[in-house]
Amino acid sequence: MWKYIVSLWLVLPLAGFAQDASTEVQDTVTTIKRFRPKPDFKPSFIRFGADLYSMGNTLIENGERSFEVQADMDFHRYFLTAEFGFQDTELEDINFDYSGTGTYYRFGVDMNLTQYNQDRNTIYLGMRYARSRFQESINYDASDSIFQNATLRESVEGVTSRWMEITGGMKVRVWQNLSVGYIVRYKIFRKLNNQPEFDTYMVPGYGLGRKNTNFGFGFYVNYRLSLRYKAAPTKPN
Repeated sequence: MWKYIVSLWLVLPLAGFAQDASTEVQDTVTTIKRFRPKPDFKPSFIRFGADLYSMGNTLIENGERSFEVQADMDFHRYFLTAEFGFQDTELEDINFDYSGTGTYYRFGVDMNLTQYNQDRNTIYLGMRYARSRFQESINYDASDSIFQNATLRESVEGVTSRWMEITGGMKVRVWQNLSVGYIVRYKIFRKLNNQPEFDTYMVPGYGLGRKNTNFGFGFYVNYRLSLRYKAAPTKPN
């Protein structure tokens, strides 16, 4: 009899302590949920940008002209992004000349890794689906003592390509609604359709056609057009 009384005397305080601890944990979780900001998926801005890197290549590189613009819109901590550009390539040598021109577009989603930054500077990771449509032509003339004269005249239109991109970069506000930033692209899963008899040399927006994977870089200047006021979220304690 005394054994059961002693057991109850030892167990009941422990049970009360466990119940108090459980209640305290539950109250803490409730407090965190109460003060944690709710996701706001309603867009608050549209941001437009132009790639200064491609424009710089146009001025420096001989035979290549390109231009690219982009726009993105916020949804909570995500950015829905669209990009469009064109590229024109001309190469000349003693025995051949090549020309290719076309347009491309990309769209995808970036995830903001610094959503609590009060200056709205962002570091992000994302993915893109990209497509390109272009035309190519090549003229080749060569002669030697063995093969005599060799001539190639090829031209094709409506060549298309698609690929995926894994992206990462950052945007930093420099003055009011103006920001600058860079993006690094890893391009994979390239697919060519309507490919000509000769090997495609340059795919607009992708790079050298002979590569199954490729890297890209962009440096953008962006302007943010506000749609409504939205305060930067505060990191919960």
